[in-house]
Amino acid sequence: MIRILIVDDEPLACEELKRLVLTDKECQVAGTAANGEEALQWMGSHSVDAVLLDIDMPGIDGLEVASRLAQWEHPPRVVFATAHNEYAMDAFDLSAIDYVLKPYQPERIQKALARLKEVLKVREGFRDRLITLEDTLIRKGMLKKLAGHRRNSKERIVVDPLEVLYFQV
Repeated sequence: MIRILIVDDEPLACEELKRLVLTDKECQVAGTAANGEEALQWMGSHSVDAVLLDIDMPGIDGLEVASRLAQWEHPPRVVFATAHNEYAMDAFDLSAIDYVLKPYQPERIQKALARLKEVLKVREGFRDRLITLEDTLIRKGMLKKLAGHRRNSKERIVVDPLEVLYFQV
């Protein structure tokens, strides 16, 4: 299931986008936010795979949100959903998966979700292969490491015990 955060300061646009996303059985709307600051705070404490992000919002705009997310170790994927076509180049410079214009067309939203699924599938495939390799090396006694998870992440990390200075809970 793909967990998606919808960010838009227009309640009607947010509801319409939510309705369209929920027509895809592989997608789940994990939450909504009315502006960039609220979105960043929400994503700081919740895990999502993707964010459908408006650009023109009060306070922190969508481009700034995407810019900040790009600095995260494992950022959610971004699909811009906006009424402004003039920001498309900036959006793709920030590694946007897609750029959808208002008013939303159901076929166009489905195309954006299909792109999103493809990108996430590729990432998941790499992660699965890495986990399989790690498990094989540990089983064969070739890798003696500590495995764990980063906070707010499903991704596993491997640490050499000799490099650990202290643990914090």
